[in-house]
Amino acid sequence: MIHTEVPLRVAALGGRLGVGALDILYNNVGASTVGDSRVTQTAVEEFRRALDLNLFGMLLCCRHAIPRFLQAGGGGVVNTSLAVGLMGVPDLDSYTAAMGGVVASTRLIAVEGARERRGAHIHDHRAGTGDVQAQAGDGSVHEELLGPASPEDVAYAALFLPSDEARVITGVGLPVDSGVTMS
Repeated sequence: MIHTEVPLRVAALGGRLGVGALDILYNNVGASTVGDSRVTQTAVEEFRRALDLNLFGMLLCCRHAIPRFLQAGGGGVVNTSLAVGLMGVPDLDSYTAAMGGVVASTRLIAVEGARERRGAHIHDHRAGTGDVQAQAGDGSVHEELLGPASPEDVAYAALFLPSDEARVITGVGLPVDSGVTMS
């Protein structure tokens, strides 16, 4: 769990110590606990934990990777979130708020520095919702129109977004959710 800058500062030194260049940052965030519930019932510590893990950790990683991309002349960031950041899932209020923050922050970071980043792509890559659908429990069903997404489906999208083939794409949210957010 990255929620302090110490491991990131060490990782940023890697390029200067001959470990190699940083070309892509893949922030795979997403964790909730049984302590997450409605905003009126969730402990304050749970809100902080969800925001630290799911949002603040992603922001810290971007903070340290983007300057390295600038020095190298390009790079790519892919921030994974779940569709709950767009849909709202009852009884997962902390997690849903954090995922919404990932979506908004990804767009903001992309807009703020599109020209200065000289080719760095910043994306929100929404993986399938799987267990989150089952936890919703509000009677609504969001159908996987094309069947469940596999780990390979998610990986192919994550590889495409920071590639040269996507050089003019930035700040997009790409749902890899088999149509769940549309249903």
